[in-house]
Amino acid sequence: MVAASLYGVTQLLVLSSPIRSVRMSTVLLTIAVGVYGAGVGAALLELAYTRGVAEASGESLTEVVKTASYAVDPVIEELMKLAPLLLVAWNIRVRRQWGLTDYVVLGAALGAGFGLLEAVARYALDADRAIQLPAGGWAVPDSLRAPYIPGVEQVFSAWFPAPQGVLELGDPAPAAATSPHLVYTALAALGVGVLLRGRGWARALGVLPLAATSALHMLTNYAAAHPMDPDAADWVDTFEGMLWALPLVCLVVAMAVDLRQLWRGSRPCQVSCCRRSARAGPA
Repeated sequence: MVAASLYGVTQLLVLSSPIRSVRMSTVLLTIAVGVYGAGVGAALLELAYTRGVAEASGESLTEVVKTASYAVDPVIEELMKLAPLLLVAWNIRVRRQWGLTDYVVLGAALGAGFGLLEAVARYALDADRAIQLPAGGWAVPDSLRAPYIPGVEQVFSAWFPAPQGVLELGDPAPAAATSPHLVYTALAALGVGVLLRGRGWARALGVLPLAATSALHMLTNYAAAHPMDPDAADWVDTFEGMLWALPLVCLVVAMAVDLRQLWRGSRPCQVSCCRRSARAGPA
């Protein structure tokens, strides 16, 4: 599980290395914040909300939890994952230093940490029942769609692998799924970066990734809560097939904007560093 979370973020770290300014140590710390900060905070808020609504309305806790899973929980989780990023970016010096690329990478790290905590909370107690598969990875024999923990082969052959997935009955070659929380938060963080760094009407564009993140998260959770709804399942299947590409699209957009700003001299500290490196020549 840990390897999958780290590898997904490492992929973005490598791809963004020509333009990002945040260090690897900062990104690793951000994963820990996603686990112990955003993950724990969201769990406590969801627990308080569902218990409070059940007591106030008289509905069964099971029904409240089911409805909240797609109506309220996605919003809580996305806000809690973005909260650490917003708190740090509130500092104007940090806000001026970070480019959109930094927001995307840090957002992915927060999402990866959050997804890791979610996977551990769900399946850590089932470790003694897990069955190692010949093709790699482990399955927990709970149902026809058993929980699946990818092995090293599956992790290192996937884009942004999730710590856990689902093993379909009879699947001879299981693969690691894409981490939804990494994708969601990378997309949302791009929106936060546009809102904080954009100028004039361009800032309004930052709302679109934020709204899309919550909508996609709600749709996925709704399909999970209503497995007999074929329309929702079709939409989710289509979306999940393209999920791995979203962080790459976000990164390309962010890097293109940052490079444009570098060439226009809006980040003089990095431009001067590039010029000094060019004058110095190869080491």
